[in-house]
Amino acid sequence: MRGRGWPDEGTGGTTVRLHTPTKGWFTASLIIALIAVIGALSPVPHLTSYETWVAILAYVVLAVGNLAST
Repeated sequence: MRGRGWPDEGTGGTTVRLHTPTKGWFTASLIIALIAVIGALSPVPHLTSYETWVAILAYVVLAVGNLAST
């Protein structure tokens, strides 16, 4: 796509390097996601109203694990 502001291939444009998350990042994300599922399926005080945000937090933790260098 020349002329539209996109860098041409091979010009040294900025790239995002993704890495495999370590077991710690993956496990933390999995535990947070399970807490979100439990909060969505059963009435847990102080958690049921925030299950969407807890699920988003699990996704963010996994994304940080992908971006973090191992």
